[in-house]
Amino acid sequence: IGKRKKGFINDIILNVGISDSIKKNMPLVIASGLVGKIYQVGKRRASAQLLIDQNFRVSSIDQRSRVRGIVAWKGGEFCVMNEVPKRSDVRIGDLVVTSGYGEIFPPGLKIGKIIKVSESPRGLFKEILVKPAVDFNRLEEVLIITGVE
Repeated sequence: IGKRKKGFINDIILNVGISDSIKKNMPLVIASGLVGKIYQVGKRRASAQLLIDQNFRVSSIDQRSRVRGIVAWKGGEFCVMNEVPKRSDVRIGDLVVTSGYGEIFPPGLKIGKIIKVSESPRGLFKEILVKPAVDFNRLEEVLIITGVE
């Protein structure tokens, strides 16, 4: 029912809450992929932190090569896949999905596609840009996954 950027959190407001069995950390998705997670719940309203929030992190995996990393928002329209060692097999066009590690997101939710892979000569990790699967400028409705526990 609303979208805002308040302080350090980029979130949306939903017209469901505790009275609808909504709980903190439930994942949000749409058909194209991962949107975010519930971070605050009231009786009839909830706030959800978006993938494109500077504090959001999600354990991820390259669907083709099974290389793991952590996706975070870079700013602008892209995310980065961090903690991927230089020797790892990741390619432009690979699909990045949730790994299922952690207790919030089930495995296999689409996060986005790799659009750039580079290496810093001094760094230990690859620099990977990911274009989110969700167009956050066109977000109208979300599905809350309630069965993950």
